[in-house]
Amino acid sequence: MKIVNDNANSITGIILELVMNPPAKRQRVLRACDECKRKKKQCSGSQPCTTCLSKSRVCSFSTAPPLTPGTQRDPVERHQKVRRNLEDSELRQPSRRNDPREYADVSSPKDPSPDDETPIENPGRLLQDGGGRMLYLGDSATLSFLQSIRRLVASHLGRSSFTTDSNRHKILEVASSVSPSYQHNYSLPDLETAQYLINSAFESITGLFEIFNKSTFVSKVLETYREPLDADPQWLCHLNLVFAIGLLLRRDVVVPSPSEIELLQRLEGKCTKRAELFYATAKHLKDPIVAIEEGGIEVVQSLFLMVIYFLASAKRNSAWMHLGMAVNLAFALGVHKEETLSVFNPSEQTARRNLWQSLYIMDCFLAASLGRPNSISSISASDLCPFPPPSASSPGATIQENSLVFTVNASKIIGNILSRVYHKRKASRSIAYLLSLRLSEWKKELPEELHWRRISDPNEPQDLTLKRLHINLIYFHGILLLTRPFLLHQISINLEGSTTDLSPIKQGQAPKANRPEQMFCFHGACVRSAMHTITAVYAAYNTSALPRRDPFVVYWLFSAALIILANTFCPVHLEPDSEATIQKALAVMSFCGTKDPQARRYQTILEDFHEVLTAEARKKNKEQEIQSREGQSIFNVLFGDELAQSSCFNHVGNGSIDLPSTSQAGGGGNGKHTDAPNAARTGQDPPHVSDGIGGIEYPSWQNLPIVSDEALEIDGAWWAGDQDNFISTGDGEVPLYGLMEPI
Repeated sequence: MKIVNDNANSITGIILELVMNPPAKRQRVLRACDECKRKKKQCSGSQPCTTCLSKSRVCSFSTAPPLTPGTQRDPVERHQKVRRNLEDSELRQPSRRNDPREYADVSSPKDPSPDDETPIENPGRLLQDGGGRMLYLGDSATLSFLQSIRRLVASHLGRSSFTTDSNRHKILEVASSVSPSYQHNYSLPDLETAQYLINSAFESITGLFEIFNKSTFVSKVLETYREPLDADPQWLCHLNLVFAIGLLLRRDVVVPSPSEIELLQRLEGKCTKRAELFYATAKHLKDPIVAIEEGGIEVVQSLFLMVIYFLASAKRNSAWMHLGMAVNLAFALGVHKEETLSVFNPSEQTARRNLWQSLYIMDCFLAASLGRPNSISSISASDLCPFPPPSASSPGATIQENSLVFTVNASKIIGNILSRVYHKRKASRSIAYLLSLRLSEWKKELPEELHWRRISDPNEPQDLTLKRLHINLIYFHGILLLTRPFLLHQISINLEGSTTDLSPIKQGQAPKANRPEQMFCFHGACVRSAMHTITAVYAAYNTSALPRRDPFVVYWLFSAALIILANTFCPVHLEPDSEATIQKALAVMSFCGTKDPQARRYQTILEDFHEVLTAEARKKNKEQEIQSREGQSIFNVLFGDELAQSSCFNHVGNGSIDLPSTSQAGGGGNGKHTDAPNAARTGQDPPHVSDGIGGIEYPSWQNLPIVSDEALEIDGAWWAGDQDNFISTGDGEVPLYGLMEPI
């Protein structure tokens, strides 16, 4: 009893102590500084606040007064405040690369060493759609990379039309123009028009998706036109959606026949929004959103067709939402499991397998382009998305079978890149090396008839050309996603003039024998992959195989062009053909922009960026000309005619100096030499070579830093003899899994 009483007395004492001396209440301040708001830290409210004072940061407060309790901000004012905060955050955002150990809290099965990591420097962001709603775009989205480049350009070149674009905080989401009161006409177009639209729809997604078997679909269409009154509403929904996709993604006919001209006049003569009417009719016949609770695989197909339609109509967020519903219903129906196929006949098994693989391909594309999580994980996709391909290399496999298998496997690598790099917000060289080996295996398995270099053959069928383009662009974009963090990191290092780098080669150290990933020039691979992307798209454009609307090609092309322009802004990898390649990308964007609003928006961004770089190049050239004239003037004053009589220099007609070649200057060796470019230079300026963009010059190969011989030793057993090597500034000789072949 004494123990119990003692415990009771102690508890009573604690309670009395708390009552008599209550803990100090947390002081709530009326407003917090901008840094504490952004980092969600407690702020003292003073200026400077205690947190910023202890961290030696600039403490600033927003100009807007705090809201008093009970008041509500006007929606327009709220959106304007959000936009101002987004603009302010662009200027305040610090570099995320200073200390890779900042990201050490992200665990992995085997944590890489600190010198092996590169942080993701383009964070996700919120953008406004047409209705003022804020939509999230993650790290892997090209628009997030664009914002990081804009911030770097603004800090080094100042404000311009590229950095102050009024639409830089918006995302294009085109609204429907069909009135809700529209009286639907359920009549089908004539059979000739229907066949034209069906062929267009199937050809536009060739190599990417297989929602229906084309021969089965066409047979059912013919049956419907024979007995239109017996057609099922669900089937008519599919048919109208295919009509809408075929009309949006149709190719231009180079030399149309009279019948084709008449057919297009029937489609677009009286109504320019015929595709929207097809979609509205399909939704009115059998809305898959309403039927999702009791729907089967037909509803999954309807939702998938709507996803393609939304992407073609520049409605990416709507496509994302509908894909999520399609994936969830597919999970509920067991489409993702191999063991469920045994209860279906062979044709149904093939249809379910192809549908699931198409869902996974689309999921990887949207997850990468919007920077959002995958709806289908690599584990969930593994049953029906095998790697390596079981029948791709077999002689009896058809091109259609090969195309879908290789598209699935390339998408699976992209899914791994998203989960192992962007989800963890850091790029590890060791992980990038392992994933690059996967890409190398993919390329080795690719049959010759699907190789991207055959795209330029004008004698090939146009649908086969487009199939090759789609398959290879997924591969190139996978390389771009994998290596883009290293490119942005290297650009940041060069712009800051920092001598710190995560690569041992940069510090003159020999890489460890068991760390071959340290030899890889990943930022160079990013630039070269972008070059190949643009070259392949332009080849398809030249063969008239590219439609004016292709949301997949347009997005991949924009991503690649932005990489080339970023490398032109801060050269980290020498590409002499950069200007010509950008002109190709702009030509294709202009071609697509006549019909596609998304391509038109991308074209504006690229043209603004290109114009800024061209203006900066002209400015530097003008400054160099002034310095050159001043240098010549002082030489004439001090030395007079001595310069003309010198045997070491030859005057050019305009007064510039023609530097001697290496043979004249005493270059030894085997007598081989390269003449220095004839250009006016003064003092210790190194020789340069021009890449053609407004006179922008890069250091010539003779002036690249010399890398230690130990860095060039690569075990030849790892790589095939036909794989090529290249040297980039500060990097060792690195094989890049077949990416570096001459174009």
